[in-house]
Amino acid sequence: MIACALLASTSFASFAQSAAAVSSAETRAKSYQKEFSLNQHQYDVIYKAELSYYRQLEVAKEHGGPGSGQAMQMEMGRNQQYKAVLTAEQYSKYDAGQPKAAKPMH
Repeated sequence: MIACALLASTSFASFAQSAAAVSSAETRAKSYQKEFSLNQHQYDVIYKAELSYYRQLEVAKEHGGPGSGQAMQMEMGRNQQYKAVLTAEQYSKYDAGQPKAAKPMH
Protein backbone atom coordinates (compact mmCIF):
# COMPACT_ATOMS: atom_id res chain seq x y z
CA MET A 1 0.00 0.00 0.00
CA ILE A 2 2.77 2.44 0.96
CA ALA A 3 4.76 1.42 -2.11
CA CYS A 4 1.75 2.19 -4.32
CA ALA A 5 1.34 5.60 -2.69
CA LEU A 6 5.03 6.40 -3.22
CA LEU A 7 4.86 5.24 -6.83
CA ALA A 8 1.75 7.33 -7.44
CA SER A 9 3.29 10.45 -5.89
CA THR A 10 6.48 9.98 -7.93
CA SER A 11 4.46 9.50 -11.11
CA PHE A 12 2.39 12.59 -10.35
CA ALA A 13 5.53 14.65 -9.72
CA SER A 14 7.02 13.47 -13.02
CA PHE A 15 3.79 14.30 -14.83
CA ALA A 16 3.68 17.76 -13.27
CA GLN A 17 7.27 18.41 -14.28
CA SER A 18 6.63 17.16 -17.80
CA ALA A 19 3.54 19.35 -18.04
CA ALA A 20 5.66 22.33 -16.99
CA ALA A 21 8.26 21.44 -19.64
CA VAL A 22 5.55 21.19 -22.31
CA SER A 23 4.06 24.52 -21.26
CA SER A 24 7.45 26.25 -21.24
CA ALA A 25 8.40 24.76 -24.62
CA GLU A 26 5.08 25.82 -26.17
CA THR A 27 5.38 29.34 -24.80
CA ARG A 28 8.94 29.76 -26.08
CA ALA A 29 8.21 28.20 -29.50
CA LYS A 30 5.09 30.35 -30.00
CA SER A 31 7.06 33.44 -29.06
CA TYR A 32 9.75 32.59 -31.61
CA GLN A 33 7.11 31.71 -34.22
CA LYS A 34 5.74 35.22 -33.93
CA GLU A 35 9.12 36.96 -33.61
CA PHE A 36 10.86 35.15 -36.49
CA SER A 37 7.86 34.25 -38.70
CA LEU A 38 8.56 30.53 -38.45
CA ASN A 39 6.96 28.12 -40.88
CA GLN A 40 5.34 24.95 -39.48
CA HIS A 41 8.47 22.80 -39.92
CA GLN A 42 10.64 25.38 -38.16
CA TYR A 43 8.09 25.69 -35.36
CA ASP A 44 8.04 21.91 -34.88
CA VAL A 45 11.85 21.69 -34.66
CA ILE A 46 12.07 24.68 -32.30
CA TYR A 47 9.32 23.22 -30.10
CA LYS A 48 11.10 19.85 -29.91
CA ALA A 49 14.43 21.56 -29.12
CA GLU A 50 12.79 23.58 -26.35
CA LEU A 51 10.97 20.56 -24.94
CA SER A 52 14.21 18.59 -24.85
CA TYR A 53 15.98 21.52 -23.17
CA TYR A 54 13.31 21.97 -20.50
CA ARG A 55 13.15 18.22 -19.78
CA GLN A 56 16.94 18.11 -19.38
CA LEU A 57 16.70 21.11 -17.08
CA GLU A 58 14.09 19.36 -14.92
CA VAL A 59 16.28 16.28 -14.57
CA ALA A 60 19.31 18.40 -13.73
CA LYS A 61 17.32 20.33 -11.10
CA GLU A 62 16.33 17.04 -9.46
CA HIS A 63 20.05 16.48 -8.93
CA GLY A 64 20.96 19.92 -7.62
CA GLY A 65 20.65 21.94 -10.81
CA PRO A 66 22.81 22.00 -13.89
CA GLY A 67 26.41 23.03 -13.36
CA SER A 68 27.75 25.78 -15.58
CA GLY A 69 29.36 23.24 -17.94
CA GLN A 70 26.17 21.21 -18.22
CA ALA A 71 24.06 24.32 -18.77
CA MET A 72 26.43 25.46 -21.51
CA GLN A 73 26.22 22.07 -23.22
CA MET A 74 22.43 22.13 -23.04
CA GLU A 75 22.33 25.61 -24.59
CA MET A 76 24.84 24.66 -27.28
CA GLY A 77 22.74 21.63 -28.23
CA ARG A 78 19.62 23.73 -28.47
CA ASN A 79 21.42 26.41 -30.50
CA GLN A 80 22.73 23.79 -32.95
CA GLN A 81 19.17 22.62 -33.57
CA TYR A 82 18.07 26.22 -34.08
CA LYS A 83 20.91 26.92 -36.47
CA ALA A 84 20.04 23.83 -38.51
CA VAL A 85 16.44 24.91 -39.10
CA LEU A 86 16.43 28.72 -39.09
CA THR A 87 17.50 30.84 -42.02
CA ALA A 88 20.74 32.78 -41.60
CA GLU A 89 18.74 35.97 -41.01
CA GLN A 90 16.45 34.33 -38.44
CA TYR A 91 19.35 32.77 -36.58
CA SER A 92 21.25 36.04 -36.57
CA LYS A 93 18.25 37.75 -34.93
CA TYR A 94 17.88 34.87 -32.46
CA ASP A 95 21.58 34.91 -31.59
CA ALA A 96 21.65 38.68 -31.15
CA GLY A 97 18.93 38.39 -28.51
CA GLN A 98 20.74 35.76 -26.45
CA PRO A 99 22.76 36.71 -23.38
CA LYS A 100 26.46 36.34 -23.99
CA ALA A 101 28.85 34.76 -21.52
CA ALA A 102 31.15 37.24 -19.87
CA LYS A 103 34.55 37.28 -21.48
CA PRO A 104 37.51 36.94 -19.12
CA MET A 105 39.35 40.16 -18.52
CA HIS A 106 43.14 40.14 -18.76
